[in-house]
Amino acid sequence: MSMSTLATTISRIERLSFQLDRERETFLRRVRQRIADAADPLSRLPSSDFAISKECAIAITGATEGIGLEAAAALATFGYATILCARDATKARAAVDYIKVKAGSGAVVATVDLDLSAFESVEQAAADIRAASERLGAPLGGLLLNAGVWPTERRMTADGLEVGFQVNHVSHFALAELLLPHMVADGARIVTTASSAHALADGLDLRRIEQPASDATVWDSSSAYGESKLANVLFARALAQRYPPTRLTSLAVHPGVVATSLFREFKPSAAQLPIPLPPIPLPPGGLGGPSFDSAVASAGKAILDNPAVGLVFKKPEDGCRTLVYALLAPGLPSGSYLSDMELTDVAPAAKDSAAADALWRWTEAWVGAKMSKAKLVSKAAVDPPAEGESWEPFLEQFRA
Repeated sequence: MSMSTLATTISRIERLSFQLDRERETFLRRVRQRIADAADPLSRLPSSDFAISKECAIAITGATEGIGLEAAAALATFGYATILCARDATKARAAVDYIKVKAGSGAVVATVDLDLSAFESVEQAAADIRAASERLGAPLGGLLLNAGVWPTERRMTADGLEVGFQVNHVSHFALAELLLPHMVADGARIVTTASSAHALADGLDLRRIEQPASDATVWDSSSAYGESKLANVLFARALAQRYPPTRLTSLAVHPGVVATSLFREFKPSAAQLPIPLPPIPLPPGGLGGPSFDSAVASAGKAILDNPAVGLVFKKPEDGCRTLVYALLAPGLPSGSYLSDMELTDVAPAAKDSAAADALWRWTEAWVGAKMSKAKLVSKAAVDPPAEGESWEPFLEQFRA
């Protein structure tokens, strides 16, 4: 066996060991909670101890369904102004209605258009979030970077990145970078929804992420998703190292295995599932679309109502609780990773400081280049050089 093969084998064993340990811990925690039937840490947390002032607003990506929607409802119930970032305006309006039913008609909710697969949309959303915060009279105190996708095939965005990596990591990095200067000066919180799936990757291949889909030789859906979640954990850690904890607390969270639309691209057969799948009558529109999503949600609820299944899989209203806890619980060490509202270990690759720094520098450079290009185009559109004039003076100011 060659040294490289041996190293690969050892890495796989380490990652498998981490995943097994974490799943064992999660299962035992949930069994203990069921037996004790005790309140969880979020329920025991007095509102007077919340880390974010109730005068603040909290912006949430992926806020129209699943754990993002339930987190928004919980935060609104606690009295926070919530800013829902959503790609679909119809879903955003439905989310507002849902939150006002759960939290009361007096809940303060705003919506912002955001498509995380398009950098231009991220820039505009950052400006819109700031405007919404001012309009609501609530300074931005928290940012929940929750949206995510798990593509089953390699697709590239118009910006030239793998869609999963751009949505899950790069766009969230950019949103945080754009909003941080406008968040409260002390005690701001940024919580990133990661996953135990970060252990599926033993490192990041940043060159492949920008490689055209047609040029890719080997691509694996699970590995690619694992890389994006590893990037989430590394980002949360690197962000924490760049700000004093009195200014910002940055945390990564594993919400658990939750039945959400994250898995909408997966189409397993009933024979592959550990329990019988209730029949899902296909709506007139076939696979995809709101009717199909509703049918899947109904089937998922039927599965999750099984007590045995509930020990492993969570409903969104349960899965969101660690996210909300991370936003509100005082004293959590910045840069930490939480699961089931407890500080939890991360996979070996997520402890690599050099990798975290390299990812930060790569992402910062990519985002910076996009911002500079956008500024250049905007300035040129307003004040273009005269015919025959050189563009060099315009280019030079953005190279600096």
